[in-house]
Amino acid sequence: MPTCPSCEIKFSSWKGLSQHINELANTKSEPHHVMWLNRNISTERLEVTELSNKLEKFFESPSGLSSWIRQRFGEKFYGNNPHPFILAMQKPNSAVLLG
Repeated sequence: MPTCPSCEIKFSSWKGLSQHINELANTKSEPHHVMWLNRNISTERLEVTELSNKLEKFFESPSGLSSWIRQRFGEKFYGNNPHPFILAMQKPNSAVLLG
């Protein structure tokens, strides 16, 4: 049974939870829901269906925490918007190497 990570309300489906989070984060800009969503799922606005899929994947990952950590690391450092250090290491200079 999906539970809201911010206010701990239980829902009967992932769609119900995603509608709840979508309403509070995108419509009412409730800070706790917005922060949780930005930190754990996405900083971009998502449609209810896409948010529902991402929430289910986030909470019910069959591969466990270690796989989730590796996946998030890969997304953060090598995804569409890579970390500036990773970009600098493609052609390092002395300042990058000393840093």
